[in-house]
This record gives sequence, structure tokens and C-alpha cells, in this order.
Amino acid sequence: MKNFLFNNGFSTASISFAGKCDNVYLLSIKDKKGKLVFNRAVLTEEKNTASVSVPTRNFKPGIYCLIIRSAECIYDAKVFIGNVCSRKKH
Repeated sequence: MKNFLFNNGFSTASISFAGKCDNVYLLSIKDKKGKLVFNRAVLTEEKNTASVSVPTRNFKPGIYCLIIRSAECIYDAKVFIGNVCSRKKH
């Protein structure tokens, strides 16, 4: 995996990457117990780049394992998903 960018929004996470192994990838996200919470096949575009939007509204805040795999390569990373800001009620 050449580049990897994870942007954690309030209800959607954006994941962008540039792969050099293949043009078809499987993007998976597992919770801390190893339960699969997201799984999608991804085709890369020009220059082997891809962007995926992941709906995270129903994810509990915490550390998740992001796995991007092709027939030739596997890349994994720990990512935080969840709202890091809480608003005080006055």
C-alpha cells in the first residue's frame, strides 16, 4: 500500500488509498472483538487510487481494525472511529 488516508467524520468515514499490487481490493473493518462491521469490494481508478465512504453512524466509538487486501497484498491498520468531541448542554 503506497498511501493511505483515513478521515473520521461525524457519521461517515472517508478512506482513500493508492495501491500498487492490484486494481481490485477488499476493504474490511472489524471491531475490537473481531466482528466484521463493514466489508466492500473496491476497484481502483486512475493511478491505482480509490476512495470509499463508510457509514459510521451506528459504530460505537473505539479502535477498529481496517484491512485492505488484494490477491497479492494485505495492509492493516488500527483506526479510531467515533465522535471525539462532545457538546456540553447549557
